Amino acid sequence: MTDEVGLAMLQSVRVYDDTIPPSYATCFSGAYDGQALVHETTDGRVVVAFRGTESLRDWMVDLLRYRVRFGPLPRGRVHAGFLRQYTDLNSQIRTYLRLTYGPTKEIIVTGHSLGGALATLFAADIAYHITTMTVRCYPFCSPRVGDKQFVRCINGIRNLSILRINNSYDIIPCFPRVGFVHTPAVRHLHTEGIRFFDVRKRHSIKPMYIQYMRQSDDIQL
Repeated sequence: MTDEVGLAMLQSVRVYDDTIPPSYATCFSGAYDGQALVHETTDGRVVVAFRGTESLRDWMVDLLRYRVRFGPLPRGRVHAGFLRQYTDLNSQIRTYLRLTYGPTKEIIVTGHSLGGALATLFAADIAYHITTMTVRCYPFCSPRVGDKQFVRCINGIRNLSILRINNSYDIIPCFPRVGFVHTPAVRHLHTEGIRFFDVRKRHSIKPMYIQYMRQSDDIQL
């Protein structure tokens, strides 16, 4: 089986491309600059990938947002800015998945940066409400999404697994600090050739992906 981390990382890179052909993926856009794609691999796996914020300045604005109730789950509060973008895309993607694949398909959900936060919200929402669907989530370099109650709630969803993947020394996953916590499972990757103080490159997924693929076996996607 193809390495799912590599597969998820590839789609998290490709969702930044504004020229994805319809033959490769179905793309969705929201009113708040959100973007996502749904791609089916040759072996039948379905990947939902969310795009991250492309401007570090936008990031700093987003990180000032407050917590709000996350309605799809019975308890927990999440970052208001993330929830706004998620709500803008959620119904489009869920309708497409329901009509195309039905309720029993295994879904891989992923995204980088802000996209990782949106992937966490989507994975928790869809797994909680469609218990016959197996959902595996791989957020890359994601900030903290919600509070302790939110994390406790999603940790109890049996058909959901979340593995966060961070680049060493990336500061974005450290935010927001007050009132927000991470889901527990995490894997750290070290991207070579990036200076400690180069914040932008340490948060970028492209060099992370290139190095990961060089160190992995020959992966056919």
